Amino acid sequence: MKALTATYVIALTVLQIAFGNLEPRLFAFPLNFAILAGMIIVCAVVEREYGKSQWVKSLRSTDFSFFLLCLIAAWCVAGGCVPQTDAASAGWLYRLGLTGFATSLPFVGLLALLTVHLTVIIIHRLRRPVRQWGFTFIAAHAGLWLALVAGLLGSADMKDLRCVAMRGQETRTAYDKKGHINALPYAVELKDFRVERSEADNSVVQYEATISLDGERVALSVNHPHAATWQDKLYLVSYDHNAADNKPAYCVLQIVRQPWQAPMCLGIALLLFGVGGMLLSKIQAKQ
Repeated sequence: MKALTATYVIALTVLQIAFGNLEPRLFAFPLNFAILAGMIIVCAVVEREYGKSQWVKSLRSTDFSFFLLCLIAAWCVAGGCVPQTDAASAGWLYRLGLTGFATSLPFVGLLALLTVHLTVIIIHRLRRPVRQWGFTFIAAHAGLWLALVAGLLGSADMKDLRCVAMRGQETRTAYDKKGHINALPYAVELKDFRVERSEADNSVVQYEATISLDGERVALSVNHPHAATWQDKLYLVSYDHNAADNKPAYCVLQIVRQPWQAPMCLGIALLLFGVGGMLLSKIQAKQ
């Protein structure tokens, strides 16, 4: 299995050099759901039909888990040592995907393989009688699986938008990094703005905006976002610096849309519960 994984990584690296990084938005809903459902079905069939085969046992083994996590950690370290940029001027580092390792084919492929590995382990355990499941084991692995899936597939549905909130004028429009228009499910309007300056040099220390979301007044300041909906968070990022009377005509809001945020938080909570329960069981067994 390790030899096959090494071949798999080499093949992904060749594809990375040939085609470059993945574009997450190409796998947005409903394609990501279809991929997830297909992967679960294939893993269930493989576990059912070939569960006693040596290669399936190797796929769900602890040694393979360690080997796979080491590969992912190595790629993260390599990517973390390189400035992250989309510029092709980075040369061979750009071609290998190290300047944007989070969307590089080898990194995404390794995470996908880890997802398959966890899926096979969970299905294998669930095929046992209920009393043999080990609920802390299921919680830890299911939590990691859910957090991984939410991060991997959810990145395709994540959006980073900018909205210009005008004073005295409502807007329902935001723009992505490529200038594409996105409609908002709520109306945004700037109501008030306050700039806090230093007494020493009159430099800006903090600024705060009061905006209207469908008529509801909300206060925003730097590093203090507001959850507009279950998937949207609003951040105050800039304002009209040319206003002479500290009454800007507009402010710029960053809208981070993460539809998979709730599943990811649930997965992390399950992971912590499962790992904590397993550690507690080990401690009690030693005593």
